[in-house]
Amino acid sequence: VTSLKEINTAAGYGFQTYYSGVVESQEVTEVKVDSEKTLDQVFVSEGDSVKEGTPLFSYDVTAMQLQLDQGNLDIERMQNENTTTTQQIQQLEAEKQQASAETDLAKNEYDIKVKQTEMTKLKNSIEHATVTATKSGTIKTVRTKEQMQADNTDVMLTILADGDFRVKGIANEQNIQTIYQEEPVVLKSRIDD
Repeated sequence: VTSLKEINTAAGYGFQTYYSGVVESQEVTEVKVDSEKTLDQVFVSEGDSVKEGTPLFSYDVTAMQLQLDQGNLDIERMQNENTTTTQQIQQLEAEKQQASAETDLAKNEYDIKVKQTEMTKLKNSIEHATVTATKSGTIKTVRTKEQMQADNTDVMLTILADGDFRVKGIANEQNIQTIYQEEPVVLKSRIDD
């Protein structure tokens, strides 16, 4: 109920306009999952508080380790082929058929460099198989693989950053004229006093 005194004051003064809203973190971090890797373990749940560097989830490195081992074997095989090819070059020099053997050697050396690059990437993936929090905050959502597929997203976790918060509300065309920049506001909770 608004008193007659408040109604008779200058336009807009004395009226209290109420808006509903939510308090939310100023910054929200979305942690995506690499769809090319197999998820192994999730270490957090909704509502957990995390610090920067806290492990969030990890990938299964078994398949990557097998690829790494196979790649190292391939590199060793190619290096052995290079040794054999080098010996053949020495023999073929006398016969002047050096050109094709040298081409084979150059190709193998290139293949070794490519394979070594692949192995470096695999080692890096294995070393970084556990994804950690980049900011301190609270876990807002944790999606399963099925939920990510249903939502058509690769965002697995959402972290609300600690620190600054904001109040987010909605105004419509009927009451927007009563809001002014730098106007003081009173925030009231619906769930407690």
